Amino acid sequence: EQFKALYERVINDHPELFYVQGGYRYSYSGSIVVAVLPNYETGLPDDAEEQLERVVEQALARIEPGMSQTEQALLLHDFLVEHVAYDWDVATTGTAKDQMVYNAYGALVKGDAVCQGYAEAYKLLLNRCGIDSVLVSSKAMNHAWNLVKIDGSWYHVDTTWDDPTPNLPGYCGHENFLRSDMGITGPEPNKGHYGWTVPEGIAASKENEPSGLFRETNNRVYYHEGAYYYLTIKSGRGSLYRADSLTDPEPE
Repeated sequence: EQFKALYERVINDHPELFYVQGGYRYSYSGSIVVAVLPNYETGLPDDAEEQLERVVEQALARIEPGMSQTEQALLLHDFLVEHVAYDWDVATTGTAKDQMVYNAYGALVKGDAVCQGYAEAYKLLLNRCGIDSVLVSSKAMNHAWNLVKIDGSWYHVDTTWDDPTPNLPGYCGHENFLRSDMGITGPEPNKGHYGWTVPEGIAASKENEPSGLFRETNNRVYYHEGAYYYLTIKSGRGSLYRADSLTDPEPE
């Protein structure tokens, strides 16, 4: 039982091991596990790791020196939501035809994933920026998402629920981005998380959570030449805004 928990933690903490499956065989002596044989994904191309790295670099190209952790987390969140579509086989039949939908490779290279793949991919991108993140899971919901450490506090981020199914190009929700425990449970639309477990010693903020212009839009936030651009749509009318920062009080 100890090894089972440890193996799962290793897989979840290292999304770059996308070619290692969750299943394994082991041998033991007495009560001690002495050898482990992981199950590996088959049929991957020889350059699978290079393919993954190319997409990671594409995402990280949006990050500029001096950006805050909130800025980095937002731009990577929006890249992922725009880049990935929730697997339609799982959405309609509950069964995945391609096991890659459960890992970062499926999300980033194939653009096709379920919640586990979204969460693994987001963790991989955050890791490369030096931002701490862990996977959160809820057996009751049959769902997974991330806790992300921003400026010393942990917040929920659910990239899956911020991406509509069926896919809607350009749409990028932020209802589940950097949320406290209270914020991720509702009562606002597209929330309602419950029954999650987290690694020992980690706890999300109970109520406090970051604010910013990302709370105003269900479209991707763009960064260009020192400014942020985003679209809002209210009563069928679209408005494009330019802001000097994520907390600009008077965007134009």
